[in-house]
Amino acid sequence: MLNKLSSASGGRCRSSAVAFLREAGGGANLTISTGVRVTKVTFEGQRACGVQLEDDSLVKARREVIPTAAALATPKLL
Repeated sequence: MLNKLSSASGGRCRSSAVAFLREAGGGANLTISTGVRVTKVTFEGQRACGVQLEDDSLVKARREVIPTAAALATPKLL
């Protein structure tokens, strides 16, 4: 599997995960989950409020839901 590379300060190359997710993941207002399978986005009216996981557990969002599941899986989820 190929990883997309981003240039970093100092001219070093890093994967997108290292360049963006690891730096952003330290915030108290962001949770990043990897290796989980989302079966559907849950809604309250027209607002996305969480996701249902493959094991039928429900994860609720306080502010927003940002689904990212690669090029083919994200449109399928939506």
